[in-house]
Amino acid sequence: MEKPEQAIEGNDVQSKQSEKTTDTPKRTGSPRLHKALPAKPKPKSGTSTAAATSSVKTEGGSKAAQEPRPPTAGSLNYAQHQSALLPPGSAPQVPRERIDAKTDAASSSADQERQLGEQEKMDRDKADIRELLDEGRHQGVHEEAQDQLNRAPDNKCKTSPDESNAMQPRELSSATERLATGHLALAAFEACMADKNPIVAAKSSNVLRQFMQERRILWPESPGEGVHPLAVLLDLAYNWGIGVWFDTRLQLRANTRNLELLLTVGDMMPYWASYQRYVEKQDYEAYWKSFSVVFGGSGKSSPGAQHMKRVATAEAHICQEFTQVYQRTDKKPARIDIVNMSRYTPLISSQEWTENLNATATPGQRSGYGPIEKLLVSDTALLAVVSNLFGNYSRPQLLEHISWFFVQVFAPLVTRDIYSAMYRVKSAGDQQHRIFCTTEVEAMFGLLVASLYAANRFSAESRQMLDNDFFDEGLTVRDKIASLSSVDNAARNFIAEKLATAHSILWPPPDLSNGTSAVMHAIFSMKDTFVESWIEARRNTMRLAHSGPTFERELRFVRNYRLPFFAYDYLTNSVLVSLASLFDRAFVQFKGTASMRFGGIGFEYARQLVRAFDDVGLRVDSQGNIRDRLLSSLAINPSQCAIMGGDGIRELPALEVAYAAFKRRANESTLRTMKNYSEEQVFIITACFNLCRQPTTMRGVFAGGCNEAAANFAPFSQAFNCHKGATMNPTKT
Repeated sequence: MEKPEQAIEGNDVQSKQSEKTTDTPKRTGSPRLHKALPAKPKPKSGTSTAAATSSVKTEGGSKAAQEPRPPTAGSLNYAQHQSALLPPGSAPQVPRERIDAKTDAASSSADQERQLGEQEKMDRDKADIRELLDEGRHQGVHEEAQDQLNRAPDNKCKTSPDESNAMQPRELSSATERLATGHLALAAFEACMADKNPIVAAKSSNVLRQFMQERRILWPESPGEGVHPLAVLLDLAYNWGIGVWFDTRLQLRANTRNLELLLTVGDMMPYWASYQRYVEKQDYEAYWKSFSVVFGGSGKSSPGAQHMKRVATAEAHICQEFTQVYQRTDKKPARIDIVNMSRYTPLISSQEWTENLNATATPGQRSGYGPIEKLLVSDTALLAVVSNLFGNYSRPQLLEHISWFFVQVFAPLVTRDIYSAMYRVKSAGDQQHRIFCTTEVEAMFGLLVASLYAANRFSAESRQMLDNDFFDEGLTVRDKIASLSSVDNAARNFIAEKLATAHSILWPPPDLSNGTSAVMHAIFSMKDTFVESWIEARRNTMRLAHSGPTFERELRFVRNYRLPFFAYDYLTNSVLVSLASLFDRAFVQFKGTASMRFGGIGFEYARQLVRAFDDVGLRVDSQGNIRDRLLSSLAINPSQCAIMGGDGIRELPALEVAYAAFKRRANESTLRTMKNYSEEQVFIITACFNLCRQPTTMRGVFAGGCNEAAANFAPFSQAFNCHKGATMNPTKT
């Protein structure tokens, strides 16, 4: 892996209290692995949230912090790429829909009092965007799984809202002061949350319907003639960042002008599947009609119950198909000449791919896709499912499915009243709307929101320490594989080159973190309605991503509101880390002892890094070129090599790597995490906690088995004195 560069100078933190810092977390009476932040204080009557919580300790002190440059990120000059964006809008203003809503609510003194009470509650909600991100991660799409965890007796893995390491209002306010454009995210969130009067709601509906018509998504009308579903799917994914079936990413290489477009399974479908199962159990006809009313109909002209049932059945089937692809562990990436696409999608010809790609997914400065251009796919199973669905359903049926899916997901852009059709209890609908607004604000302002967090929470020293931890784990992987007697020189060179080019995507670009980026105003400006702002932000963000490799990379952050927090990209040889993982109490203690850091975020990082050398990773070289087969000397019995997944236990290699890196740093501090546990025990406890805490319904995708890995991990039996032949120290045969 590339060695983290020296720190660069950052901004001063403007707070007197920021000088009061501590190097290590303060331990309280009862020993615990993770220290929760204090509960958010409630402001006194007549006092703003920011004022009531202005006294805060911030990390990094009042001195100018030395901001570290993320490995391989380099220095970004956003101003050079302004031509890729629409002209910057005027200075952001309070959305007109919010002013209208307040005016209508002030018709009487009683209404004013009620409005003030509601506004105070909204202020608390909107200011704590980080807390809402946590809610969106654990509820909504994960609601069923989280309920199961919360009902489990003595479940030490469940999440307690009081122990959330959510970003507090005072911290968001402080971060906003450092970023001149920070108020944009808050304004957008408030606009999304606000009740919309009939005039604003009608305009919002018309704007969204116009957007849908331009995307050839007609609903509740019948699909248009001559529209290819593939064109609609490509347009939504490429130009708007809405991956219904698949997500797209333009691979821009500096040494070639050939176009390469990467297709990955869309992450919306798997999460939507649980909601779809819930909706099917409700009064589906009433549910359908409520959307029809929102989108301009009376609800009386809705199709019959049998038609609705067919649409619901098709949606359930399609969700299940893509969920299975999403959960596959034996993925097979491929780089395919477009002229040969029909070999992978027999029911969609190569000519259809070429025509629809050129119509919807060509960068402005390029001529288009020809026979020599290539499509990259993260898993050929994705193409097989797409092809099969074109055989199972007619084009009008597929278009109706896409339209109905879009309507269900994005109807709350128009009105929050739609939740009355989804949930019987109003509070559940209100909660879901906060989750919706949170996720959409991050989709619009992903880089900005990430920078708000990073600017206020992490000093230069913290960033450098974490970068160095990741770098050390890369060295550990290299050393462990190189020590294998069965690995020849060719394989060692392959491994060394891949580790040398591996990089992490975690910290936002330096320009944005320092509040100097002018590009944010070019992307985002508040319009009369939230829908208009939402459309403009999505359009401009995708244009920025397609303008050059620098922005494509920096915009490829893991979403902070959904699992997984960590991912490995085989084709770009990069580990993606969500900033949300640094606020989650299972990982946030990276500022603590080495046992806590490497047992927490270090272990999760290692779980992704070792994928570079699993059966899929060994077929992809450091430049993203895909090999037909494994290197011969690496195609060995996995039981001979822990780093390759010894004994078929996928967590064991990561445990070996993280533990070895931890032992390298074990002498960096004499502090102990717990009175009654050694640091070796704390490392293992932390790692196992991270594995067991995942929602049970998601276990096959994100979680892993602690017991099996620990039982085959020698340091575990040594740390906990497990005798030979015990369940957790079995005798090897």
